[in-house]
Amino acid sequence: MRDTRPPKATDSGTAYRNAAATPTRTAPILAELAGAALRLLARNGERGVSGWTLAASASDGARLELRCDGPDLPGALPGETAHPSAIPKQRPWTGTYRLSVEAPLLVLDLYWNAAEPLRIMQFSRGDWEDALRALARAA
Repeated sequence: MRDTRPPKATDSGTAYRNAAATPTRTAPILAELAGAALRLLARNGERGVSGWTLAASASDGARLELRCDGPDLPGALPGETAHPSAIPKQRPWTGTYRLSVEAPLLVLDLYWNAAEPLRIMQFSRGDWEDALRALARAA
C-alpha cells in the first residue's frame, strides 16, 4: 500500500509563507536609477501612443533606450516592493506603469500600480548605471 502521509515541512518550504502580507522597502539603488530614468524621460522623452520613449548616448558611447508605459509619467516609484514569492500567487495581474531600460539588452524592467508595491521583473547591475546617472546629470 502507498504511503499517504504528507511530506515533512522544510525550512525552504516555509520561508516565504507570510510574504504576501509583508512587502519590502524599495531598494535605494532602484529608486535612484528609476528616478534618473523618469527625469530623463520627462525632460527629453517623446510621448507615444502608450507612453514615453528616449534613445540616448552617453559621453562614453553607451547607448540607452528608456521607455515608460502608462497613462502619465510618474514622478517616483512606490516605496515598497512586492516580495518575489508573492508575485506568482497574484495572477492575473496587470501593472498600470512599466519602466524599462535597455543597454542594449534589457537591464531594468519594473511594473507597478499607483497604490501597490513595485514588481521587479529584471535588474542587472553594470556600466549602464553610470551612463544613466551621467545622462540624468547632463539633462
